[in-house]
Amino acid sequence: MRGRIEVDDLDSAGQLRGEVRARRARLAGRVEDGTVIQAESLDVPLGEDAGGALAAGLVLGRCTLHVGGEA
Repeated sequence: MRGRIEVDDLDSAGQLRGEVRARRARLAGRVEDGTVIQAESLDVPLGEDAGGALAAGLVLGRCTLHVGGEA
């Protein structure tokens, strides 16, 4: 997804870039450089890496996260 996004619930498992406002954001995949995310809550699902250890399925570029309060 790219651009300006304003939603109650965001589920992203691919690439995300732009300005995002959401009540609840669930992110996996990649958040690109320059992205701004404002959300009341942020969920990052855990998966397993190649060795079986728990690992976050999210890669963050140089982005800004505002979590908590009103989105």
